[in-house]
Amino acid sequence: MAPFLFEFMDQPWIPRSLHATLRDVLGFHLRVTLLNYYRWAAESALQKAEHVGATRVSEMGAGAAGFSETLAAMIQARRAKMGVEISDLRPNVDQYRSLEAAYPGILHARTEPVDFTVKPLSSTREVVVMSAAFHHIPHEARERVLQAMVPQNVMIFESVTRNLKSMAGCAIGFLPAMVTPLYFIGTASGRWRRFFWCWLVPVAPLMVAWDGVVSCLRCWTEDEWRAELQRLGVNPPAISIERRGFSHVISWAAPN
Repeated sequence: MAPFLFEFMDQPWIPRSLHATLRDVLGFHLRVTLLNYYRWAAESALQKAEHVGATRVSEMGAGAAGFSETLAAMIQARRAKMGVEISDLRPNVDQYRSLEAAYPGILHARTEPVDFTVKPLSSTREVVVMSAAFHHIPHEARERVLQAMVPQNVMIFESVTRNLKSMAGCAIGFLPAMVTPLYFIGTASGRWRRFFWCWLVPVAPLMVAWDGVVSCLRCWTEDEWRAELQRLGVNPPAISIERRGFSHVISWAAPN
């Protein structure tokens, strides 16, 4: 098992403005350099929710909520009868409230801190999603989280994979990440902090490049996923693992 190295995104000492910029840089990668990971993940989750008859998709560890924002826009455009709930240990309250206002009746945000390693789930009438979040859980806490998830409809998306190709792509990712301030130029909120942390003191792209490589190392291989889920009682035929470029998703359905 690979060592659980630190990621800058997880550090409590990171200034709030820098932490927000790290999320922006990551969001740029997920939308652009990873070929619109969010749209792929949202489309997959919506299809699964409709297939199992779920009425809600709940994203835990939502971060900047790019996945849920994409899914809510998709639901709104298609007039699907589906709700979206978002939560995080460090919720971006202003962002979450803005999303609630943009998607009334579709998206609900929990603005209090929610630690999904302690109490990750609620209802079986939903699809529970982690988007680029599971690898942040320490190895010793993963069994506890998965035990709570086993009876649910679950999709665990990871934007990267533990292989050399994915790690190399993350390592050089600081180069395209320099474009982040221009990508978000139309968003007035945070404009100057993005210029500061990406150009004037350009640490954000380098930190996200480090975090990307570490994220690859933290991810489980396909064999590790299957072994762990089977050990926890998930029926092997119910386990699905799909790869898309650097990304992959692990999913299983709630038992009948």
